[in-house]
Amino acid sequence: MQRRPAPPVARPCGVTPLSWVWNALVSGAAFLVVAPQASGQNPASYTSNQAGAGESAFRDVCASCHMRDLTGGSDTPALVGSNFRSMWRGRQVSELFDYVKAAMPPAGRKPDDETLIAVVAYILHENDVPSGDTPLAATTEGNIVWPPANR
Repeated sequence: MQRRPAPPVARPCGVTPLSWVWNALVSGAAFLVVAPQASGQNPASYTSNQAGAGESAFRDVCASCHMRDLTGGSDTPALVGSNFRSMWRGRQVSELFDYVKAAMPPAGRKPDDETLIAVVAYILHENDVPSGDTPLAATTEGNIVWPPANR
């Protein structure tokens, strides 16, 4: 008796074993591209005590140029509002700290790191970023995630 060849296995149009391998590779690559972005949405945190200390330091060191309400002056940018939020949206809070440490105040004695961290916490607070239980640090890697604009 002669053996008959097995009938072909019904597969959806265009699906071959090689296409399964290709789809798995593409899916894995997509995961690698998307995963860091998802983990990068880790919002920065600061404590309410830091923001309170930052308010006092801001009034002593920064308010003469940036105004007590953080709206800026004729030659200084606002530290609240849509322009400020657009500039810092999605960036690491450590970048904001590094900028403040390097550039502010432009003249005079520079505050210590702890004071500058408190000032950054105050700026986040005044932009309605909620406080948390984790203190802000100079090396905090969380992103600055602004809540919906209301200013």
